[in-house]
Amino acid sequence: MDHVVAMVAVGFWAAYGTRNYWLLALTFVAVMGLGGWLAILGYQVSGVEVLVMLSAVALTVLAAKNICFSMKINSLIVAFFAFFHGLAHGYEVAGSADLGSYSLGFLTATLLLHGLGILLAVVMMQTLKRIPV
Repeated sequence: MDHVVAMVAVGFWAAYGTRNYWLLALTFVAVMGLGGWLAILGYQVSGVEVLVMLSAVALTVLAAKNICFSMKINSLIVAFFAFFHGLAHGYEVAGSADLGSYSLGFLTATLLLHGLGILLAVVMMQTLKRIPV
């Protein structure tokens, strides 16, 4: 569940706090793919699941409170957490799994969840504009 929350939070944060909706989402997917590839090649890091869980909390707080930095800093934050998400997915690849299908699946699912976060943010912003203050 922490993966899902983090993915939606990235999309929400991207749409709610920046003008470049897809830049953070694509950064996340690219770096996550790199982390997954390194894990498949045998790169080992301890504490990956703790950092994945921390990413869900941190990204949700950033999105919910609309805490934005420069696009470079936002991208670095997203890339940092994405790397550990990629490692976690790479560690999950079973020896019998088709690497291509698995990789395509987790990258596509991630983009869809980012898209859901973007959609939620856009709908919320449009709804708030219609509410009289």
